[in-house]
Amino acid sequence: FPVTIRTQLGVECTVLTLDIGLGSKRREALRFVNLEVVACLNRRYFLPELTMQRARALVKKFDIVLLSGHWTILNVLVARACQQLQRPYMFAPAGALVPFGRSISLKCIYDAMVGKTLVRNAACWIAVTEAERADFMRYGIDDQQVVVIPNGINPVDYRINSLDAEASRSVS
Repeated sequence: FPVTIRTQLGVECTVLTLDIGLGSKRREALRFVNLEVVACLNRRYFLPELTMQRARALVKKFDIVLLSGHWTILNVLVARACQQLQRPYMFAPAGALVPFGRSISLKCIYDAMVGKTLVRNAACWIAVTEAERADFMRYGIDDQQVVVIPNGINPVDYRINSLDAEASRSVS
């Protein structure tokens, strides 16, 4: 996707990410993507090794900031840098706005301490489904202000037909 954007529209995209899963094969596959990689200090809670000074320096370099996902300290640091620099940011939780899975109590604490503010202070809200649009109302965001932009994949490409499913069952 970033390659298409850059070549067809003349726009560059940089991804700020943690170093989790960025082995040599993944880095080679992403060689056309500008990456800003931050070390992860704790892989259970995804604690980034990122100072506010570096977060502000990164935010200063870009015209548009999009925060993706919700339960990350990385997003909190970048959102705070945006606020300090008076730069707007867009927020796309990508299905992660409602607490689910493990550590629900920690997610509720996160929301109470920083998550709700992060959501409310966004300049733009993006949902991947119509159902997610309604999730924003818990945060005081009018669902009519939320833009729905589906994930950039074709679900048909990921369907398993009955022959594929039968073949995979016979291998297991």
